[in-house]
Amino acid sequence: TYPHDSENVTELLASIDLAMYRAKELGKDGAFTVEATIIDCSNGEIFAYETLARLVEPDGELIVAGSFINTLEKYSLSRRLDRAIINSALEYKSRHINNIDQRTKLFINLSAQEIQGRNILGYVEELCTQFNIPPSCI
Repeated sequence: TYPHDSENVTELLASIDLAMYRAKELGKDGAFTVEATIIDCSNGEIFAYETLARLVEPDGELIVAGSFINTLEKYSLSRRLDRAIINSALEYKSRHINNIDQRTKLFINLSAQEIQGRNILGYVEELCTQFNIPPSCI
């Protein structure tokens, strides 16, 4: 919806694209909102937040991850992006989400390169200690 989910046409179209793919993942007759929150259906409370990677063009246009992930992987840059996203997401959680409820989960999608090793769990654990976030929330 405009202006709730976006401030301009480009952002709205990117949000629609994301919501459409999420709805397809849910199966037939599904719907998905753009807000990257996961709600506990038993009580209606926020259970988790999901991090989303987006590029922002100088004119404000948002570029969804599907448009640039393959290029990053081709040039072995996805690990750098993953680490930047992890750092930003954990810092954001420590400053904004923890004030509401420290137990709220944070979901972070990572590249296959990052998941296959390179001590990502140790990196996340160090950041959790730095930002005072229980590792069980990530």
